[in-house]
Amino acid sequence: MHLKQIWLSLRRSLEGDRSPQVATKQNSSGDRYFELYDPVDRKVSSFSSSREIQIWLDQYHS
Repeated sequence: MHLKQIWLSLRRSLEGDRSPQVATKQNSSGDRYFELYDPVDRKVSSFSSSREIQIWLDQYHS
């Protein structure tokens, strides 16, 4: 495990259950996309498919 992963795991443990939150959005052209908020890192990421979110979540939990 890399040092960054260890640090993130420790932060998640100390901060309790702070699961990522996903919202479906729509841009001005009417295209659907997903916005994921990671409360641990306080970052928002955008994804065009649920498969991309699944890949992100798999990496988040590894």
